[in-house]
Amino acid sequence: MQMAVNMQRDWNEIDITAMETDKDDASERTINILYFSTLASRLGLDSETITLPEEISTIGDLVPWLMTRRGEWQRALAGNLKITVNRQFSDRSRIIRDDDAVALVLVAEESIV
Repeated sequence: MQMAVNMQRDWNEIDITAMETDKDDASERTINILYFSTLASRLGLDSETITLPEEISTIGDLVPWLMTRRGEWQRALAGNLKITVNRQFSDRSRIIRDDDAVALVLVAEESIV
């Protein structure tokens, strides 16, 4: 319950306005990703705006793709994540649409071998 209260407070404090992007290519999807709590500390950023490759269509595709980044990404995202899309809790089957705001919160870590 406390996490939900903190997450709502954090949502209210963060400006999730996307940067202006060229929308000429209808297949291009740009999203905002917000990182909270431990993730923000480990990754060294609170948010970012990214353009998704065509093969990333769901949250289930997004998380492993983010884990392929160099550095701390794999370790930071390994574990039980709470995910919201446009301020609503979501599962990994959720389809990502242009201008979505995706928030990730690490609830529990898994050990990586």
